[in-house]
Amino acid sequence: MARRVAMSFVILLLILEVVIAYEYTNLKREMQYSMFRRRYDICHLPMQPGKCRHGVKAWYYNHVTKKCQRFIYTLCGGNENRFYTNKECMDYCNGYTYIFPTTARQRQEREQQKEQDEQDAV
Repeated sequence: MARRVAMSFVILLLILEVVIAYEYTNLKREMQYSMFRRRYDICHLPMQPGKCRHGVKAWYYNHVTKKCQRFIYTLCGGNENRFYTNKECMDYCNGYTYIFPTTARQRQEREQQKEQDEQDAV
């Protein structure tokens, strides 16, 4: 009897470990997607020089040309697509301007929507 209880406990622990590992992996992917999406969004913002009179040299990422371009930032307003060196700009945006990956949850939601659309069509 004790052996059976111990075996059940071990099986339960193994199942729990698999569930936790799956959830951790999914959470990690979601976080990576979130960080990727944030960079993608920032690097697609238009150049905004700001609203003041005096300025400094800065760089913004042009997602069309996939290059950083220099502009004068007036130190007031603007947006997050603003860097103070070309290297900083390229390090942040290069590679984050392509179509971003989908997460498992997004794929599942897309499949559910597809199934719902098929049911609605009938």
